[in-house]
Amino acid sequence: MEYHMLKMVHVTCASASVSLFVLRGAGMWYGASWTARRWTRAVPPIIDTLLLASALMLAVSTGQSPLVQPWLAAKLTAVVVYIVLGTLALKRARTHTGQRAAFLAAVATLAYIIAVAISKQPWPLLGRL
Repeated sequence: MEYHMLKMVHVTCASASVSLFVLRGAGMWYGASWTARRWTRAVPPIIDTLLLASALMLAVSTGQSPLVQPWLAAKLTAVVVYIVLGTLALKRARTHTGQRAAFLAAVATLAYIIAVAISKQPWPLLGRL
């Protein structure tokens, strides 16, 4: 698959994953009953698997490695942080306040991931100062 097609698949999956997370988080925030439906647990792993596969294919096809590219290492580290925070926000936090705090922190982490992906800099905001 050519680079531009892979990148389009990756960006589309990232957009879908972020959108579903924000929708589920908003539903959790307001206590919506639809957040407990089967599809809200089944669809995100499928999208996230495609997202990860496209990311790996992009890295291989362009010869990029997180050991060589600091921005890629920062992005991958932030993805791990996002996964932990997202799990706390949607499943694991014991209190509603804990869920909300984890959700807000996960959204902030997503903003960082997106900024790193666009700027290709580990500290994207520092380059603009």
